[in-house]
Amino acid sequence: MILGDPNGGCWPTELQELLLKAALFDGDAACQAYRDWQAQGGLERLDTGSYRLLPLVGHNLERYGFEHKEMGTLRGLRRKTWCENRLLFARLAPAVAMLQQAGISVLVLKGVPLALRYYGDVGLRPMRDLDLLVPEQRAQEAIQLFESAGWRGLWPHRYHLGPRDLGFRQALPYSAGDGREVDLHWHALYQATFPGADAAFWESAEPMEFEGMAVEVLCPTDELLHALVHGPRWNEIPPIRWVADAMTVMRAAAIDWDRLLPLTRRLRLTLPVRAACDYLARVFHAPIPERVRSGLARLRVDAAERLDYESSQGPPQVQGFADLARSIYASYQRGARGRGVREQVAGFPRFLCFYLDMERPSELWPRAARWAAARVRLRALPDGPKGTGV
Repeated sequence: MILGDPNGGCWPTELQELLLKAALFDGDAACQAYRDWQAQGGLERLDTGSYRLLPLVGHNLERYGFEHKEMGTLRGLRRKTWCENRLLFARLAPAVAMLQQAGISVLVLKGVPLALRYYGDVGLRPMRDLDLLVPEQRAQEAIQLFESAGWRGLWPHRYHLGPRDLGFRQALPYSAGDGREVDLHWHALYQATFPGADAAFWESAEPMEFEGMAVEVLCPTDELLHALVHGPRWNEIPPIRWVADAMTVMRAAAIDWDRLLPLTRRLRLTLPVRAACDYLARVFHAPIPERVRSGLARLRVDAAERLDYESSQGPPQVQGFADLARSIYASYQRGARGRGVREQVAGFPRFLCFYLDMERPSELWPRAARWAAARVRLRALPDGPKGTGV
């Protein structure tokens, strides 16, 4: 058993697709997919992303009376996941209560609503933390609340996010020091952090009970959008369970496809949504209307969005100056859309500080001067390379 993938991943491999089919297909097709998975290495080639699927695989195969020597292990993993998630919910509920007592609305993202509303069994969807979305205008208050309560930020950077910098990130991770972890979001998606990006999510949010508290969650269409966008991007742990999440949401709830298209266009998520929908329809026969896929194909994509998407499809790489500049610009545009020209220009030095992890803009100019001097010296060398990026 590997339980790790040194190469990371983005889209499912052939072996991972077999396990996903065992988790999602019906009847003989699911059982045969598991046999094929085992024949190609199965548990002996298991990566961490695939390990997360095993409770769902066991549950699906059990529905069809599948018999195999590993079924006991799969049932045990489901019980283990159920216990771990229930303990996680109980231990992290005080974080939700803390925000609500301060009068801050809470929308729970990702694992918790997926397990409770769509999978219908908290033993089928492993998770390790709690993702909470607060209104953008209350984000600074929520951050101060967590820090004053002793939660430690897990983002070890020198740059301190101020009220004008919330477009630079979508969330901050916090730990209580005893193993409890919360991702505190003020934007649901890292690709859309401009002012008002989450307005549609809040307007269509639906109620859910979490550990005796009334919270809000994304409506089914937005939950699907979140899975399509958040999932297929490179990660050290292959993020293949987005396929199971998306398919489970589509099977468990009615999707407003006429809402999905304009929301995708407004948030500039065309490329990830288009690629994910095409993949799910082709490999897993997802019930996505053809008019939706053709509509996605017709949506225009600007250069910043394309660059942002392409950079998400592989591990971080060393870049030349031109590529680095384009990457920085694309990242800045996630949060700068809709702002006036003067505000965008004024905010860019702060974003460079955030991107380069400096405490204040005054540190930028000495670094820029050193970089320029280094390039001048490089060009002055008789046999030195010309135009080399630093």
